[in-house]
Amino acid sequence: MKEEIKSSGFAISTSDEYLIEENAKENSIKIDDKFWEKISEDIQVIEKNAIEWLEKHFGELRTEGHSLDGALIGTIWFKDDEAYEKALEIMEDESLRTGSGTLYDDNIIYKDVSEYGCRLIDVEINFFD
Repeated sequence: MKEEIKSSGFAISTSDEYLIEENAKENSIKIDDKFWEKISEDIQVIEKNAIEWLEKHFGELRTEGHSLDGALIGTIWFKDDEAYEKALEIMEDESLRTGSGTLYDDNIIYKDVSEYGCRLIDVEINFFD
């Protein structure tokens, strides 16, 4: 009998515009159209990096667009029982976050992201049924 591949939904969220703007003001960073263009580019790079990180640690995935709150969502098929069990643990406990240190390998998440993006954008990854 063929073993069923386990799957779940996932969401990759980044700091919202309000929080990014507040952090920029606190750090005396000039906020203008050029700033927002760079932040938008950084968010796209972060999402790409987070997808690569998820595939490396958990399995194959398919993105399905952005939710109303801006999170990149999709479905992931776990590569093995260990990856699935880890995802269940994350679902029950807390999401993975760069700001709290629960999202390890954040140097991968921030690869090719500007200095501002690294300082101002937090990343959160959730799994859901």
